[in-house]
Amino acid sequence: MSCLPSNSQAASELARILRGTYGPGGTDVALSLPDGSMLISNDGATILRNLDIVQPAAQLMAALSCAQDSEAGDGTTGVVLFSSELVHRGSELVALGLHPHVVSAGFQNCLEFALETCLPQVQRPLDERCAQPHVGCRTASCEPAALDVARTALTSKTLHTHGDFFASLAVRAATIQPVGKVECVCVSGGSVVDSDLIYGVVFRRPFVYAGFHQQPTRIAHARVLLVNFELEHKHQGESSKLEIATVDQYSGFCQAEWDAFQTQLNAVIATNCHVVVSSQSIGDVATQFFAAHGVRSLGRVPHATMRRLESALSTQIVSALPRSALLRVPVGVCSEYREVDFACGDWYEMFLCDDAAPTSAGTHHAPASDVVGATANANATAGPSPRRSRVATLLLRGPADCVLEEVERSLHDAVCAVQRALVHRALVPGGAAVELHLSAMLQRAAVTLTDATRAAVMNAYADALLVIPRVLAENVAVAPLPLIVESNRAHRTASPDAPWLGVDVANKCLADMRTLGVWEPAFVKRSLLQTATQVACRILLIDEIVEVPPANWRTQPGLEPERGALNPV
Repeated sequence: MSCLPSNSQAASELARILRGTYGPGGTDVALSLPDGSMLISNDGATILRNLDIVQPAAQLMAALSCAQDSEAGDGTTGVVLFSSELVHRGSELVALGLHPHVVSAGFQNCLEFALETCLPQVQRPLDERCAQPHVGCRTASCEPAALDVARTALTSKTLHTHGDFFASLAVRAATIQPVGKVECVCVSGGSVVDSDLIYGVVFRRPFVYAGFHQQPTRIAHARVLLVNFELEHKHQGESSKLEIATVDQYSGFCQAEWDAFQTQLNAVIATNCHVVVSSQSIGDVATQFFAAHGVRSLGRVPHATMRRLESALSTQIVSALPRSALLRVPVGVCSEYREVDFACGDWYEMFLCDDAAPTSAGTHHAPASDVVGATANANATAGPSPRRSRVATLLLRGPADCVLEEVERSLHDAVCAVQRALVHRALVPGGAAVELHLSAMLQRAAVTLTDATRAAVMNAYADALLVIPRVLAENVAVAPLPLIVESNRAHRTASPDAPWLGVDVANKCLADMRTLGVWEPAFVKRSLLQTATQVACRILLIDEIVEVPPANWRTQPGLEPERGALNPV
């Protein structure tokens, strides 16, 4: 007996879990994790990654759906809903006598027809001004269409109440290329609207040493030295074998160690840096030495943070200081360094690299009066060439850790959506307008087919597409059937606005998505259709699930399979 009914049931159960989270009216799902903690989220990818799925077909669907999140950054829930409906419709056709290969090939043909013929009809280039920018936009240089994409991605998230603010933040973050150059730092406390995009690097204060309170905590136009060696006085003789005959020889050896350590510290000061950052330890003696010279020292900084500083400051990490004064030591420059307390019990180090920061550092030491202290005259002493940092940090604020985690996930989806739109330069209307249009076009094409089998498969694919507008309407307490009927009527009458009609969740009716400014990246929609169809076709072609016992089942008691070496499920 084929396992297709059980696979279809498993796919439907997985879709049932995510069904209520879809769209602006979606609700959250609370997951009780094995460690006893609680995870509350409406992000499909997060829910799928934390579910303990044992059914193989459901595992396949979850894995490929998460691949949609990795590739496109959004659309995971839509993949699960659409692929589950395709499996359900396909299993009905198989039950009527069609071969799974015929159904799978028919779904592939429908996908090709939808992507090559129907989708270009509602696809528009990003360069066209799809809507006017909202008044709350804080970046005048943002493209209105990119802001609309960000707002659309945030409508189904917890940040939809501050859509304009975070849409502007997402567009600014999306302009940093590549995406790995933007890092999220979550700081508990404050409101979510206290979040900001910092052009530079922000990280939690590392381990501190005695005397760090005497060092400066705010430096304008700071010269930063990145090193990858210890700045700590250690008695190397404690771990070495040394043969001495007199006390004077031991004293001379200790003095040589001290002199070498002092030479290293003086070499750091000779670089005329204001901040020295090391991935290894900086001892108490070095900290107090740097404090006496007005230099800020940070030790035990993670290597990933060191790499971000290296890229943001346009400098290099030094593994050893040169012995000759003629050799230049690379030193980076930031517009301002400061240590900030966000009233949450933790201190954070901020290296700001805004437009006024110079692109590189020479060997000239700026006067102390121009370096340490407030930055009221920072613009007057700016570097010669303005630039925007290649590294940015999203500083996220929120009242609790669970809120911060959801804010980070929501903003990540919005940033990914804007980046896909900026890279591929194509948009499609949101509000399930694409699914309604594709369904109507497929139904119209099915009528012209003379082959009843192909027509049945195409109608099944068209009906499966309607699950997206149906769930979108149901989650905002709207009857989906009248909306679908109205959309089909508009397509039958060849209305010019028919391809752009989608579900208006605010007014609970069909509306022109161009007027509402609801746009999605065409790449995300195309990837959703391709991934969902691929998942459904793979599941439809699974005829039997076999459980393979462990390799050592013959020697380990209790591991014997119930029905032979291969245990059909």
